Amino acid sequence: MKKKIFVFLVLSFAIGRLFSMDFSLLGLTSFSVESEKNKETKSFSVEITPSFGVMFGRASEYVYLDYDYYEGIKDYNPKLSQLDYDFSFPYFSLAVDSILFKYLYLGGSFSIGIPLECGIMQDYDWLNVENPSHQWANELTNYSKHENHLDSYFDCKLNIGPNINILNKVSLIPLVGFGLDSIQFSASNGKCKYGVVKDGAYTPISLENEEFELSGKDIIYSQYSSAVNGGSLIQFNLGLKYSLDFIPRIKILGSFLFYPFYTISSYDYHIRTNTEYISVVEHSFKFSTDLQVSFKINSFLFAGVFGQFDIVPQLRGVSYSKYASYNGAYSFANNCQSGIERISGKVSLVFGLSF
Repeated sequence: MKKKIFVFLVLSFAIGRLFSMDFSLLGLTSFSVESEKNKETKSFSVEITPSFGVMFGRASEYVYLDYDYYEGIKDYNPKLSQLDYDFSFPYFSLAVDSILFKYLYLGGSFSIGIPLECGIMQDYDWLNVENPSHQWANELTNYSKHENHLDSYFDCKLNIGPNINILNKVSLIPLVGFGLDSIQFSASNGKCKYGVVKDGAYTPISLENEEFELSGKDIIYSQYSSAVNGGSLIQFNLGLKYSLDFIPRIKILGSFLFYPFYTISSYDYHIRTNTEYISVVEHSFKFSTDLQVSFKINSFLFAGVFGQFDIVPQLRGVSYSKYASYNGAYSFANNCQSGIERISGKVSLVFGLSF
């Protein structure tokens, strides 16, 4: 899929060079060999924008009990577990934006992260929630803190829409398109505090002073846009892209994207217990917005800064599990719900070409 998208964007650029005698990206870039006063909208234009920066945020996994009726309590669904993966890592991105036949926008981008140690992972458990009448029912019983390592990250988008140009100063582009993303971490080493069984329940970690050292890899965890069955799948989006060109040599670009039918899944492999978990949240959504401010160096070159904010809010789904050594199917987790959440931002420097 990544190779196909890259080839498609390169071909779009090549075709534009073949059929267009003069490029200037009206509504998407302020470059022009003509003066600001006399510039005209071209029938074809392309902007190529590589960028390098930092992506940061948090990816979280949740597990809840789910009972219609449990020990005299109706709709009992307390939180059983929470894992937070905090991250900050460098990434590279390449975006291609083009205007076809003056009124049609076609653009896409591809981003990859650079694998390295990127933060910490914290694991929380409330094991006494299965004993709601106990005095320690809501107390934190297990806690561990680990080194978090980015194994992989990629994100790609492709969008199309009509280019509405207003006096060569404002461009509005309603968008429709799709996206695909995935991120994977591994948690290693660290420290833990675990409650012990006493009086029919686990003691809170606040009563346990002994802290244990952990070594080696503990968990491999990934989140990815997916199909309902947990397989990888592209996600449909709607949005709006805009361009403002009021200040000489300064271009402001931005977009809003909304994924209304976003399905997100997670894969969670606990190495010490040799257990794999898959969670699927089918009826979620994703919101993304970005802003770029660039300075025109000359008719073809520009440089600037870029920022982006993405959020996949926590919603609940279903969970499956099996032993990693078992070759059979995953088992559905009865009386259990999963939750997936991700909030992230990007900040980068851009340096691009406009034709």
